[in-house]
Parts: sequence; structure tokens; C-alpha cells
Amino acid sequence: MTEIVMIGCNKLTSLTCALCMPFLDIERIHLVDDDPVVAKRVKLELGQMDLEPEISVYHGIEGVPPNVTLAVYAQSINSLLDVKTAKKYIPYARSFSGVWITTTYPVDTLNWFFSHYIPHEKCIGFGNQIDSARVDAAVRELSPDLMAVAFGEHDGYFVPIIRDGNLNPDNDAACPKDNDWRDIFYPRIPKQVGFIAPAYHLTNLISSVLDEDYSRWHPASVITDGAFLQESYGFGWDVMGGISIGLSAHIGGDGVIEYDDPPMDAWEKAKMRSAMASIDAKNRSILEWIE
Repeated sequence: MTEIVMIGCNKLTSLTCALCMPFLDIERIHLVDDDPVVAKRVKLELGQMDLEPEISVYHGIEGVPPNVTLAVYAQSINSLLDVKTAKKYIPYARSFSGVWITTTYPVDTLNWFFSHYIPHEKCIGFGNQIDSARVDAAVRELSPDLMAVAFGEHDGYFVPIIRDGNLNPDNDAACPKDNDWRDIFYPRIPKQVGFIAPAYHLTNLISSVLDEDYSRWHPASVITDGAFLQESYGFGWDVMGGISIGLSAHIGGDGVIEYDDPPMDAWEKAKMRSAMASIDAKNRSILEWIE
């Protein structure tokens, strides 16, 4: 039985459920929210679609089954000071058996936080897909032949990787590498893309997990180790054994199968090192909340 859990009922999760229900083989959706009125409203809206999945509503995490295929953690947290809210989900995370997708800001730090209780390969941060949509929309206004993806830190030191033609980790045919050009372009990237695009990309990510399709790669925040960071980016100081950072990830039913990075020039690697330093600092600030 394919069951998914949505922790936090908001526009992103409700739209994602609406997109998943007609196309993915989901038999049951568990909606979790601290406000039972919100969860019941989302259940009512989804029920009007008259589709197959059975929908259950929970006020808090108690009673939510841990043996499900996938969970999306989408609680509305807006700052590092509120990351301690995630602590109440530690007992559930310890017993959880599926793939855990974190969409809540700060995505990279929260994904790293939950990786202390869930196997690393099953922890995926969803944020770089949103940044990628923002960057790709901006570069296509410059030229329809350009494509872009965003790695690094979600909504912080994200790194725009801009390529000419088919974008994939092995394609290093890049647009002009003038630092001044990219430094000017960087602040012009739109800040938001609404909710439709994020819900669409989150649905694609969920589809990769449910379909167990390992051939797909996604820009996603994944748990890395210090050796990889040192070898790929020269990130030379202690990062507590690894961090969660946006890279190219092959994702399927068991979570992250492998991750890699496209060839990068000095400008892009410098941006990646800035992203790593920012994430590392945030991680250190929440060490006291890790049990």
C-alpha cells in the first residue's frame, strides 16, 4: 500500500497533493497540521476532486503511521530560531522507514538535522528546484538556448549554473564566463515563482520516489561527506563530517542513489564554497537541539 504523509498543510502541500492524486498510484494521504481546522479544510478541498486516495487528518504527529513510502516535512518555519520546532518530530523520525523530503526553510540545515535520525540517503531537501526555476526563467529571457540550474544553499548562497543547450552534469559547454556579467545578473533573478512551479517540481520528485525511477536526476539538497567537499570544491575546514547542500542527485525508491556535480569554473566553485560556509554556520547554531 502506497501511503504518503504531508506534515504541514499549506499551499505547497495542498497543490502537490492535487497534482499527485490523478497521476500517481497513491492509496492513502495522511495530512498533519497543528491546526486541525487547516488540515480539515485541505482534506475537504482535495475530497472535491473525487479521486481514489483515502485522506486522513491528524492534529499533531501522534498516531501517524511511520511505515509509509514517503513524508514531506513542510511546517511553516521562517528562521533558525524556530528550527527547535522540528524537535517534536524526532521520535517520529527515529521510527520512520520511508523517504523524507524537507521543504521548510532553512531547507539545508533542517535536512541535515533530520539526517541524525533517518538514514542519510533517505533525506532529501527540496529547495534547489525552486531556485532552479527562478534562474532558468531569468536566463531564458536572455536567450532561449540557455538553460540553468541552481545548486548550493536554497534561498541563500545558491549557485546559478548556466549552460548552453542540453543541461546535464556532463555538459560543460557554458555561456560566456565573465565574472562581471554573472555578478550583475545574479541580483536580477526573481525572488519568487509562486506556488504552481514548486508544486510541479515537488510532484516530479515524489514521482521519482514512488516510481523507483533511478534514471532521473534532480537538483536537490543531499547529505554529503567532508571528503567529497574537499575533493570537489577545496572546502578545507571542518564541516562536522558533512553537510546537506544542493547538488545533482539521482533519486528513486530508496532515496538518493548517488550525487555528483557538473564541471564548474572558479566563479561557480567560489560561490559553492560560500554556500557551504553559510550552511555550516547555520548547522553549528542548532547543535544544542540535536539529541
